[in-house]
Amino acid sequence: PVARDDPAFNPAASEFFGLRNDSTINRNELVQPRFAVNYTPDFERSTQFRGGVGLFQGMSANVWLSNPYTNNNVIQGAIFENNPAAAGITFSPDPNNQPGDRPPPGLGGNVDIVDPNLQQPAVWKANLAVDHELPWWGMIASAEMVFTEVQEGIRYEKPNLGAPTGVAPDGRPIYWSTTDPDEFTGTAAQAATNRNRDFGLDSTIARSTSKGNGRQLTLSLQGAPDPNWFWNVAYTRTTAKEVNPLTSSQAASNWNNSIRADRNADIAENSIYAIKDRFTASLSYQKEFFRDLRTSFGLFYEGRSGRPFTYTFINDANGDGRSGVDPLFIPAGPGDVLFTGGAEMEAAFFDFVGRTSGLESQRGQIAGINKQRSSWVNQVDLRFAQEIPGLFRGKGEIWVDVLNFGNLLKSSWGRIEEIGFPYGNGIARFEGIDPDSGRYVYSFNEGQVRDEILRDNRGESRWAMQLGVRYKF
Repeated sequence: PVARDDPAFNPAASEFFGLRNDSTINRNELVQPRFAVNYTPDFERSTQFRGGVGLFQGMSANVWLSNPYTNNNVIQGAIFENNPAAAGITFSPDPNNQPGDRPPPGLGGNVDIVDPNLQQPAVWKANLAVDHELPWWGMIASAEMVFTEVQEGIRYEKPNLGAPTGVAPDGRPIYWSTTDPDEFTGTAAQAATNRNRDFGLDSTIARSTSKGNGRQLTLSLQGAPDPNWFWNVAYTRTTAKEVNPLTSSQAASNWNNSIRADRNADIAENSIYAIKDRFTASLSYQKEFFRDLRTSFGLFYEGRSGRPFTYTFINDANGDGRSGVDPLFIPAGPGDVLFTGGAEMEAAFFDFVGRTSGLESQRGQIAGINKQRSSWVNQVDLRFAQEIPGLFRGKGEIWVDVLNFGNLLKSSWGRIEEIGFPYGNGIARFEGIDPDSGRYVYSFNEGQVRDEILRDNRGESRWAMQLGVRYKF
């Protein structure tokens, strides 16, 4: 990578955060060695073994690495103040008549920093597979294992959280100025009170991590080679772990939308992108019903596990300024935590836990990250294509695709229903920590628990039909 210019230097931020804010990944080169092998033994029926290992760079993290050029509190700044008059700030609509070259102390904007040792994302990847012709009808069976290990990943820290003010009953760090239920308000004024107010709470450092991995097993079966028919069925099992899911375009959003007990920790958890079980099937047929004009039909089916999600607190439970992204501590039984609504609320909570398998199976611990899954998804796509006569030895083709065909037949089929972004299902509200017993204090209202929502912002849950025409010569 080549970065010809440096971000504007901010000496105060560089000194406080311990890294120069004008650092980049300029010329942090990556060498990607690879080796592959294919072996065909002299067996009675066709068989091949194939595999390889190598280092592969992932997608370039261009936007994230550009954040220091805009968020440096030198060429621009931000003032966060709920009572500007009391702070002596007078609003001016004139961009050339703003309050100072930088925000006054206590009102600083965000500064994003890139660790100079960071490289573009890269993983070691290895695969081992076998394809074998079966003794029945020429079918071919395949099995393949794919292994990935992170060599260079990106994780985000918020260095301006300040030192934790304490430890929660389940061991996670907390940043509240007080957790006494009689004084606790859960407002921003009580969150991250040890931060340096010369800089924004959403200031970040992009650092490297070598943690994270993936495992995939695919078993497939396909028909013998045939000029008219083709069919294939396959199953894939996937497990994967990651430190940060990197869901967003902004540096702070990548940290804010990561569901973790401690978002600053370099710990790999279950990936938000891993589809645990996936079945696919395809079937196609082609024939020249008319002389030298091909007619073809195709069908593709996918059945897969729903997207992972995590049971969380509804609000901000650790005082880092983010709500709905703190994994829930699931009490083992009555008395483990206190409830603002007394015995009646406690009974309602444990009744809900008993009816919810993902909660029932995790009593007495912090909810597993991305351990739960939304509803199973089934979708079918169809395709019809017909060649038509053309001029000058050319041919035309017209085709029709029907996407999510099941939804065309019945509106309740082919739908994707899941816990929405950032894939946390809030169950209870954090109301403080009892100073006498050291136990969590919760409030619970089953009506506030989110249900799965229909994923349809890009038409994923609706059928669609498209017509295409082309001319080949």
